[in-house]
Amino acid sequence: MPGPDTWIVAKAEREGMPHVLRIREGAPEFAEQAQFGQLLVVEWKYESQSAGMPAAEVLQRMDRFEELLLEQLEGERVAALVLIVTGGNARIWHWYIRNPAETMAAVNRALAGEEVFPVEFLRQDDPAWEAYLRVLRATPPSGE
Repeated sequence: MPGPDTWIVAKAEREGMPHVLRIREGAPEFAEQAQFGQLLVVEWKYESQSAGMPAAEVLQRMDRFEELLLEQLEGERVAALVLIVTGGNARIWHWYIRNPAETMAAVNRALAGEEVFPVEFLRQDDPAWEAYLRVLRATPPSGE
C-alpha cells in the first residue's frame, strides 16, 4: 500500500530536455495539509554537459544537501518533502511548510558548518497542495 515513504520515479521531457521526477505518494503523517499550507521551492541551478542533467560531482553535493535538509526538517516536523525534479540544468525540491521562520531556522541548523550550497528559496501559498497534487495525479502509481 502506498504511503509517505513510497516514492514514484518518473521520466518526462520538457523543452527537449529529459527530466527525472521523484514524487512522494503521500505526505508524512505529521504534515497535515491544513497546517502546512505554504510551498517552499528550493532551486539549485547548475551547468550541464549532458542534456541538462548534473555531473556526478554536482549530483553528490545535491544528494548531501537533500539528506541534510530531509533529516533536519522532517525530523523537527517543520516541513515535508513531496517532490524533486532534476533536469533542464536545475534540481528543484518542493517542501510543504507550516511556518517560514521556523523552517528557515531549521534549514540554517541543518546547513551549519557546510560549504555554501548554490540554492535559492521561494515561498508561496498553496493551502490545497495544488502544485504537488497536479504532478501526483499525472504520474502512474509505483509499480506500473
